[in-house]
Order: sequence, then C-alpha cells, then structure tokens
Amino acid sequence: MRTEFAYLGDILDPCNAITQRIDGLDFDGFTDSPVLQDAVHCRPIIIGEAVRYLTPPTLALMPEIPWQRIKGMRNFLIHEYDGVDAVLVWDVLKNHLPPLIKAVERVLPKGD
Repeated sequence: MRTEFAYLGDILDPCNAITQRIDGLDFDGFTDSPVLQDAVHCRPIIIGEAVRYLTPPTLALMPEIPWQRIKGMRNFLIHEYDGVDAVLVWDVLKNHLPPLIKAVERVLPKGD
C-alpha cells in the first residue's frame, strides 16, 4: 500500500517537471509550442489524481492550498479537453504551482 508521502511525491514531481519545462517562457512561448502544451497538460491530471488519495489530516497541514480546485482542474482537463483555455492553464502553471510546491515541500520529509 502506498503512503501519503508517496502521493505527495506524485504531486511534487509533476509540479517540478512543469516548472522546469516552462522556466524562462512567456505566454506566447507556451502557446507557440503544442508539444509543450501537451506535455504540461498531462501533469495537472496526475497532480489532481494524487490529491484524491490524501487524507483530511494531511490536507489540513496545507490549508492555503485549494484542494477542491486542484481536483476540479483534473476533472476539467480530462472531461472538457476540447474546451481547455491556454490562458487558464498558463495562469495555473505560473501562479498556482509555486505555492503548491512550497506547501508540499514543507510537509514532505526531506529525502522522500
């Protein structure tokens, strides 16, 4: 059985992968690359799926994170894939991933 620390890693790893891929890009650079968009659209799905396995006590350790919105983003990307707005995705990637990374790193034991 997987631990919650493993699921936190399943959140942190895609966040870091996205951050590395978009580092130094602006919105136009993001929208000019369909390959990059495809690569990073998948990662929030993984993040949202991992969130489903975190218990309320673990979620409560990071009250600043909008957990329901993260799960909602996952559902939106999966079920409304044809209506995905690049502006919305860019906003999430640039403005909402850094606080998520910071919160998960704070809770995740060093070395996991």
